[in-house]
Amino acid sequence: MPEIEQENATVVPEESSDLSFFDGPTTVVRFPPFDPKGPPRFEYAEHRYLGDYISLQMDDGSKKLGSDVLFTLKNKSLLRYGEINAFAGDFYGSYYPISDGTNFEYQCTRFSNVFWYLNENESRTPGELPVLKDLMKEEVDLFNEAIRNHEDPSVAYSKLKDMTKKLINATIGRPLTQPGYLGLAAINWDHFGEHAHIVYTAGHTLALREASKPDGNLNVAYTINAFANHFLEDSFSAGHVRTPRKQLHGTFDKSADYCAKYMHDEESAIGLAVTNKRGDKWHMYGDKKLKDDVDDQNAKLCLEAVQTSADEVYAA
Repeated sequence: MPEIEQENATVVPEESSDLSFFDGPTTVVRFPPFDPKGPPRFEYAEHRYLGDYISLQMDDGSKKLGSDVLFTLKNKSLLRYGEINAFAGDFYGSYYPISDGTNFEYQCTRFSNVFWYLNENESRTPGELPVLKDLMKEEVDLFNEAIRNHEDPSVAYSKLKDMTKKLINATIGRPLTQPGYLGLAAINWDHFGEHAHIVYTAGHTLALREASKPDGNLNVAYTINAFANHFLEDSFSAGHVRTPRKQLHGTFDKSADYCAKYMHDEESAIGLAVTNKRGDKWHMYGDKKLKDDVDDQNAKLCLEAVQTSADEVYAA
C-alpha cells in the first residue's frame, strides 16, 4: 500500500498478509462528525466510477465492464458493481466498526453483518435504494458532465446544494439497530488508514472464500468484493491516509472530530507524496479530486488496484 514519503510522517507498519494485493496507504486514521458541507469521504460518483470501469470476468469466460453487469442481491435489489461499491460504508453500515473486531475472524463476521444491511435486509433496503439512487444521480451527472467538458470534477461538486441534508432525511426512520447517514459519519474510522486496510482485507477474504468454494457463486463473490473495494479505494484518498480518525473522536465533545475533518480536508486538497512496495512514487490528492488532472496518476493506480482485486476473485 502507499506509504507517506513526507518528513515527520508517522506510518503504522502494514500487517503481513497472504493476500497479494493491497497497495493503498498504511496508517492509523479516523474521521469527524456532522458538517453542513458533508462528511469527508471519496464522493459517491468517484466510487461509482472506479467500480463501473473495471473489467469483470464472467462464468462463461466473457469480460464485461462493471457498469454492464447488473447483480441481483438476496433482497432482490438490482445494483451494478460501482453502485454496491459506492453505497458501502457511507450509506450502509452498523454501530460496530468492522476494524474494531478483536481478531480477524470477528472482523470478517462484522463485515458480513454490515453487508447484510445492503444485501439481505428486506424491510427497508429495497424501498430505500431507489430514493438514494435518485438523489445521487445529480452528483453522478455533474461528475460525468465535468469529465465530458474536460473540466476538473472537484469544481462541479460546488454546484451540489443541500445534498447532506437530503441524505440524512432519506435515511431517517431506519430501525434502531441500523444507523442512518449521519450516524455512520460519526463513527466512520473504518474508512481511514490501517482501519480501511483491515476492512478491505476482511471483505476481500470473504469474497475469495465464496469464489473458491466447490459450490461457490462468482456473482455473489463479486458483490462482496464490490462492497470491500470501497475501503480499498479510500486508501487512495490523501485525507484518509494520516488523519487519526479514531483517536480524534469524542462521544459528547465533538471538537476532536472537527480537527479530524480539518486535517482530512487540508490533506485532500494539498495532497501527500506517497510510495508503494512496488516502487511507484506519486502525489496523491483526496476526496472530490480523483478525476482532476493533478490526480491522474493516483486515479490510474487506484483503478489498477481495484481491477487486481476483482481479478483475484475470479482466479480464486
